[in-house]
Amino acid sequence: MSQGSPISDSLRRWTWTVGQLRARAQRVTRRTTSDPVASEALADEALELCSNLLVELAGAEAEIKKLREALQHEREDADGLFEGIPIASVATDAAGVITAANRRAASLLNFSARHLVGKPLLPFTQDRQAFLGLLRSLPRDGGTSQRSISIRPREHRTMTVDIAVVPRTTRNASEWLWFLTPEVPGARTLESDSLAAAADMASQRSA
Repeated sequence: MSQGSPISDSLRRWTWTVGQLRARAQRVTRRTTSDPVASEALADEALELCSNLLVELAGAEAEIKKLREALQHEREDADGLFEGIPIASVATDAAGVITAANRRAASLLNFSARHLVGKPLLPFTQDRQAFLGLLRSLPRDGGTSQRSISIRPREHRTMTVDIAVVPRTTRNASEWLWFLTPEVPGARTLESDSLAAAADMASQRSA
């Protein structure tokens, strides 16, 4: 049986406890003859329950804060790693809309990195069918999709790039990393550099 988080365990426990207290209160109110002793005991128990609940809620709030801070640190580490990849790299959703871009990608596509966010990759491609085929074959359970595609950066001439696409995380893939390497003499080997960087990044995000 899987174990829930401390917060969800507390919610289940307090939901059950409050339900039991409510049932007892209903039994007391249904009695034809008033029972002040039982009513007083029930009131005392309700007050103690509320006090304990407030203590646990304060602890849950502190835990949520710690989790948020840990998540923020994880995002900052992943963003730093992404920016440091020595290849033009963008992250996209399943529709090919850019969600992040490093400086090398910004230089390749002739846009600032922040202005690339929210733009689809499709308008940069010269081969629409090849690009759509790559979108349809996005890997979801690990693995890599690779293809050579002609692109045209803003105000630049058309060039051919080797593209490798991998899931940004190894769980619940909803974002993909695209590594774009221009086909020029002396270019880095795509498999040795881009895929190694992707593996490092995926391990950081899924750890």
